[in-house]
Amino acid sequence: MRILKAGSAASSWPVSCPDMCEGITKILKEKNIQNGWVAMIGSLEKTSYYYLEKNDAKLGAGYGAANERTFPVELCNAMGLICEGGLHIHASMCSTAAM
Repeated sequence: MRILKAGSAASSWPVSCPDMCEGITKILKEKNIQNGWVAMIGSLEKTSYYYLEKNDAKLGAGYGAANERTFPVELCNAMGLICEGGLHIHASMCSTAAM
């Protein structure tokens, strides 16, 4: 995983924990990173993701329930923003199993 802190050179830190976002958030706190971006590739033992679904919300859509998958998945690409210590990531995943 590569985390870029705003105004600094690139640094890489391995993330090995049950929850990828939890691990990244831990690194952000340890390194006092408040703003930047993150880019990743790798393998996941399990994952959860959301679909955007039509609903009665003001915007006409929102995220549905989490889709939990408990089989190996390749993380083809993941990029996201770090803003005020918060994390927002979009990812592409693939697997030989049906997703």
